[in-house]
Amino acid sequence: MQQRRPDLIALLRAEAGKPVTDHDSRAMPAILKTHPHRVALTRIGRVEVFQKIGGPDTGGVSPVGPHTHVLPQLLRARRSHSANTPIPEGLVPVAGLHPESPIMDSLGADRDFDRAAFDAFQHMLVAWGDPARHNLKAEIWYMLAAGDPPDRIDPPTDRFGRAALRVALRQAERRDGASDLLLRWRAAFDRESNQSEDADTPGH
Repeated sequence: MQQRRPDLIALLRAEAGKPVTDHDSRAMPAILKTHPHRVALTRIGRVEVFQKIGGPDTGGVSPVGPHTHVLPQLLRARRSHSANTPIPEGLVPVAGLHPESPIMDSLGADRDFDRAAFDAFQHMLVAWGDPARHNLKAEIWYMLAAGDPPDRIDPPTDRFGRAALRVALRQAERRDGASDLLLRWRAAFDRESNQSEDADTPGH
């Protein structure tokens, strides 16, 4: 059970209103040392996290289950999200949901491909995802099924389109298995990955 720490409370109150990422901040070192319960208040809800903060006390790894991260680079850049996340112009993310992965369990360990979980995520993407990227993936799968070579398509020129193409190829391999044709497609458009890489899960 968390013990009341009047000394920590007094320090944090004295630091209230000051950026925790400043080099002379006393708040962040105290938080990292004592692992207090963290509470985040937002317009869509309240989040409370009781886990320890990843660091020396946890062997340098984040604990299993809900935990918190402070990302100074994002805070200093005043970004609401990673540049790798395709949030439409004029919108900001307020929460992230992670549907069941077809290739990993809840702790990130590999498991056999789950077609039902894959299909459920694809249905969600049809309803809520980017239509252009969904259509691109559908086109890739159609061309693979038809036996078309990779030079039959004009590759997308934007970063998110290129990512969608790579994901479509990796998903096809996990869903349908490897083939000589798929190897040719991946050699043309996914050269930076090896054939066992699962960086983009089949639920994308």
